[in-house]
Amino acid sequence: MVSPTNSVASHPALAELADIHLPEAINYWPPAPGWWILAGLLILFVYISYRLIRSFLQIRHYRTALLEELQLVQRHWKKQQNIVLTAAKISSLLRRYCIDQNQRDKVAATSQQEWSHYLDIHLKPLEFSKKYQELIIELPYQDPLIKFDLEENNIYSKKINELLLKLKIIFKKSKRPKRMINV
Repeated sequence: MVSPTNSVASHPALAELADIHLPEAINYWPPAPGWWILAGLLILFVYISYRLIRSFLQIRHYRTALLEELQLVQRHWKKQQNIVLTAAKISSLLRRYCIDQNQRDKVAATSQQEWSHYLDIHLKPLEFSKKYQELIIELPYQDPLIKFDLEENNIYSKKINELLLKLKIIFKKSKRPKRMINV
């Protein structure tokens, strides 16, 4: 066997080798480009999540406010049974809903016929002009103390109850209004 000292002395190339040096410690700053991209994506994800949650909460708040107001109209209707006042409240609520959902200038200044046509177009499930036109467009401008005969009273009462139920369905499905109130 050859001793290790003899082998180093016997090979001149081995004598020129230097000791092993460890590489420098890896710096953690600045991070690699992949980490920058990941951080950017994380910030983008947090921002988009925040906007979606905020939008969802605003829509929920809007729907809740609509349904609460509709519930107040229903309570008033059950308590008072005043057809003219209830029709006026429904008409006002519908107009505000349409102003929120669409452009103010298209809704606020409409005449009776334009308003009826507008409701036909934008509230298609109601079939407005066929069933509820008189209730929403003409009755709110009558004397609140007017007395209807029994047949008219039953017809209007039935229409009001139907309309309140349909509005509840429409309000539950309502989208984010164009003009959003900050919550």
